[in-house]
Amino acid sequence: MQNRSRLLKAVGLSLLALAFSGCAVLHSVSMTSYPKNRQKPVQAQVKKFVLLGLNFNNDFVLNLTPQLQQQCPDGTVTGITSKYESVWYVFAHQMIVTSQGFCTK
Repeated sequence: MQNRSRLLKAVGLSLLALAFSGCAVLHSVSMTSYPKNRQKPVQAQVKKFVLLGLNFNNDFVLNLTPQLQQQCPDGTVTGITSKYESVWYVFAHQMIVTSQGFCTK
């Protein structure tokens, strides 16, 4: 009986550890040419949580451009670096897209 109890505890703890474990993956990075004037950096990030791998669209990334433009209302955002990554959990994952650039006049 005592061995069975230990086995059940070990299995339970293993399942619990698996449920709270995750893995991060960097999928891609893209860059444009950097401007000479890099005094005003801007950054935006969007995230989407996907359950059971059922992702029907990637419209969440459309919010990146307005976020960058709001930080540079009287100029142009150049030197943009974009990064797409995902963090995986047992039954879900989170997609994260980050863009950085520089506001130039």
